Amino acid sequence: GSVLERPAVTYPSKRETMHSQYRHLGSQYRQKRLDSYRTITGSPPSDWRKILHTLKHETGRPTWKTPSHSKTLLVTDEVADKLLYDVGRTIWDVGEKTECHIAMWKPPAGALAPSRYSTVVVLSGSDRAIHFAGAEIAATTSRTESYVVPPPEAAAHTSVSGSLAVPSSPAAEQPSGGLGGPIWSSDKTFQRPGRVPHFTIYDRYEDYPQPRQWTPRALLAYIEALTRVKMPRDTAVALYGSVWNAEKAVLRLIKDVFYSEEAQSSLSTRALKTALRFIQPFGMIYRPSTRELLKRAEDVGLPLDAEVFNILQEGNVKVRDLRNFGVVLDRMLAARFHPNLRTWDLFLRIIEDTAAHQQIIGEMERCNLLNDPRATRVVATQLVLRDLARARGDWKGVRAFLADQDTRYGRGWMTKTAMHTLLNELGRLGKFASCLELIDEVVSQTAIKPNITTLNIILNHARVQREPAVAVAALYRFHKLGVPLDESSYTRLFGLAVQLRKPNAMGLIWRLACLEHKVTWHMWKRVSDIYTSCPFLLSDEQGPTLDSSRGGGASEPNRPRMAYHALHALPTLHEPCMVSDLLEGMLGEKRSSGPPPGVRIAQLYRKYFPGQRGWRPVTPLHTLLAEALEADHALE
Repeated sequence: GSVLERPAVTYPSKRETMHSQYRHLGSQYRQKRLDSYRTITGSPPSDWRKILHTLKHETGRPTWKTPSHSKTLLVTDEVADKLLYDVGRTIWDVGEKTECHIAMWKPPAGALAPSRYSTVVVLSGSDRAIHFAGAEIAATTSRTESYVVPPPEAAAHTSVSGSLAVPSSPAAEQPSGGLGGPIWSSDKTFQRPGRVPHFTIYDRYEDYPQPRQWTPRALLAYIEALTRVKMPRDTAVALYGSVWNAEKAVLRLIKDVFYSEEAQSSLSTRALKTALRFIQPFGMIYRPSTRELLKRAEDVGLPLDAEVFNILQEGNVKVRDLRNFGVVLDRMLAARFHPNLRTWDLFLRIIEDTAAHQQIIGEMERCNLLNDPRATRVVATQLVLRDLARARGDWKGVRAFLADQDTRYGRGWMTKTAMHTLLNELGRLGKFASCLELIDEVVSQTAIKPNITTLNIILNHARVQREPAVAVAALYRFHKLGVPLDESSYTRLFGLAVQLRKPNAMGLIWRLACLEHKVTWHMWKRVSDIYTSCPFLLSDEQGPTLDSSRGGGASEPNRPRMAYHALHALPTLHEPCMVSDLLEGMLGEKRSSGPPPGVRIAQLYRKYFPGQRGWRPVTPLHTLLAEALEADHALE
């Protein structure tokens, strides 16, 4: 088979094995579809070995001769402000462009001799990364005319390079306790000042106000707002007709900004990257829009870097399009940018074959890339499934496995991606106790914070393997972590309740999802099927037929479909005050043109219980679900 196809794996659970076979067949179909597209367009076949050969010969060999692999600079407060707020010149922009880790902080009073140069900047990485990062900061100081020179008292411990003060004292290179201010790190993007957090909108995207005056900072904030805003599914359907149309509206607004003559002078590489990161997850359908934005950036003269092309590669990794991966790589080389560690990481992720992984990692070592401290996390993340497979024969628990990984890769190898990969595989193996233990270990031993994706992984395997107790335990863990549920969480919980024929659990999850505006297509489709098959749920008497006089027509015999025949007690998924509206929609004149019953019930919840956005139950969901499951057990 192809190195791009996911292998089929046999698991203790037959359902997990079946899902693995589905994933394998899906990857085969995806590659056949891409090959058909390649044949139609007349493109040459893709060869991962050819791409590996190109990467090997075009990657620069980094060296690590700088003492301690770091260099420390002293800058003025004015330069420090530029490194925090100047769009395109912040430590996050410089670090992304040069692959250099940058830390900046203000020492406590008295730590440095009195002078204008009171902020410490530490550059860490390869010799090349440190050199180019220092050049970028030097360019910032020359534009602001705040030249960085050593204070006279520190002249004996400082070597001056250009306009930068470079203390050579080891004590000045590492921050100690009692810092005068926070440590700003280029690896922590959430620290960037002005970064727009995720938020929810209930109006049209076009109504979001644009800046009164276009500046680089205002334009970036507007683009970030468009890409980070989240519109509830029901709101998107009501305003745009579908979620897809809502996404196209956001893309149209982004394009308007990039093609606006007024905003042209305020465009920045950071804004371009933000827009590209928003588009790439949608896959091939928006690839023309990606190329259009990139062409626009080249036309207006925006400075590009290797990370721009790496963002384009993320979309190829998502759809496993190796041919276009090579096309983007060639375009990257034509723009005179060389592949870096992140490019190799993306290439590793697009390949599914373990033997190919070993060969790629071997070439990375020959390119001297594995000396980078970040490479350890890249390799460990890619090989964690192989390491887990080796430990399956003599499984001693999560703590012993993590200790072996620390011995193999060193401490600090764990990433959020590696954690999710481990959770996914442990869930497929049915080791749910190990899943919860892994979360506890990660929270207590690392700075990684589990998120809603982490919860949904566990809920998905609990649904597949019909384990409601696991879902309750996971909800309890994440309630303590303060992680709210999203649409996918409710969909998985509702699917679990339906598969187990638990009417009380179905009613509980459905009502909470309606009140929180987190109903999905899968949920209302299932509810519509229930009410279509069992219309007597709307009658006072749970009899065989509805009163035809109330609906204006004769009703058909109410024989539930086999999917609901096994229910010990059919669920009630509506409130008494909704009966008349539902009967009119199901049996009245609007029955052919009105929405399905599931959609109608969700709309009526929003009508009768308005203003419940951000609503949370007083009793935690794990407690309510446990009580509902206990009540369902009494019905059996």
